[in-house]
Amino acid sequence: MLLSEINQKFVFKTKIELDENTFIELREPKQSEIINLSDDGNKNLEMLSKIFPACVVDSSFTKENGDKASGE
Repeated sequence: MLLSEINQKFVFKTKIELDENTFIELREPKQSEIINLSDDGNKNLEMLSKIFPACVVDSSFTKENGDKASGE
């Protein structure tokens, strides 16, 4: 494995097919990303909304100018 590929190796990732040509590929959150989760559901939703964009590994979405869209 190349060092440049190290960030692309995950324990778990899943590809969600929205239709024939539309997909989102997600990775699992890192321990450092979920360490602040608690029993407070509202707080957890806020925390997850902050870490979710970083969990998007790939998608078929593009910006209006044709560039590939990021998780954000």
